[in-house]
Amino acid sequence: MPVCILCHSNHTKPIATNTSKHYLCCSVCNLIFLDPFERLLPDEELARYKEHQNSSDDQNYRKFLSPLVDELIPKLDPGSQGLDFGSGPGPAVPAMFTEKGFTMTTFDPFFSNFKERLQKCYDFVTCTETAEHWFKPQAELTLINTLLKRNSWLGMMTCLFDDQDQFKNSHYHRDPTHVCFYSSKTCHWVAKLFSWKIYFPRKNVVLFQKI
Repeated sequence: MPVCILCHSNHTKPIATNTSKHYLCCSVCNLIFLDPFERLLPDEELARYKEHQNSSDDQNYRKFLSPLVDELIPKLDPGSQGLDFGSGPGPAVPAMFTEKGFTMTTFDPFFSNFKERLQKCYDFVTCTETAEHWFKPQAELTLINTLLKRNSWLGMMTCLFDDQDQFKNSHYHRDPTHVCFYSSKTCHWVAKLFSWKIYFPRKNVVLFQKI
């Protein structure tokens, strides 16, 4: 049985879905993840991302992202500098923060792969509809922890599944690039690992503070 890709526990077991793919759930951190042998190849993954039509000018996309932006902004000092981690081909989040007077840059392994941007620290990091794509979520979160200044914020937006039946009937796992899925229990496990404070201000929005 594959070990958990987040906490590396071997306490994983298969769960049922409405697809032919195989998913497992970890009894330690509660992460649900796709069997690693069923992941897309890098070229296939990139081709799928290129199909996304997300644009910084798309008002519907902005409305979708606004819960995270609206919750994070009041917690930031004027002039705070941020990084959109996993920005994708149409980085709307940086545009939304820039319009509010903040400075923000991007990093994405496919579309904004500027490694020098991972050599500094930020007042806030956003991760919107990105965490579900990680093959090695603990490694990605460890990297993000190094990017956060003391008392800074990580804003994460992803569908949270606290019920396996909810996951089974969701459209979310039908995207072939979605390989790991979180619950509130999973997020609490992450917060404990890094000694972060955690908040759930809205549905599918999680705020972590590095203290």
